[in-house]
Amino acid sequence: GLMTDYYYVKPGCKIKGGTAGRDYFVTQEDTQEYARRVYKWESVARAELWGRIEKHSKYSGEVVPPLTEAIERRDEWKEAWTKMQRSGWTWKVGSGLMTDYCYVKPGRQIKGGIENKDYFVGEEGVQNFAKRNYGWRGDG
Repeated sequence: GLMTDYYYVKPGCKIKGGTAGRDYFVTQEDTQEYARRVYKWESVARAELWGRIEKHSKYSGEVVPPLTEAIERRDEWKEAWTKMQRSGWTWKVGSGLMTDYCYVKPGRQIKGGIENKDYFVGEEGVQNFAKRNYGWRGDG
């Protein structure tokens, strides 16, 4: 007979090339558990929940290079960045009028790359990436 599978797919994500439990979910229970954990579903007002989902989906499908050593929530930034470097992240000094440091994902380049996808200009952008994807919460 016919067998129909249902998948719960996050906005901006796909099943093909995606990761179960992050980009899509196989069961309704897994979907709800993710919503409870990430968006605090059932413990915040509906409008706030939708705001969180909208913000989170803005970065869905983001390429997250694996780390060779986990970043701890309360690592100082220097330690978190050292762990990212050990996993292939690099930095470059800006040129010309751009004097900020550029933080570059493993295997990516600034030339021909896309800002906020392949590299980040300034420390704040790469720190936000680490918060979104590696569980880092910041100094203090």
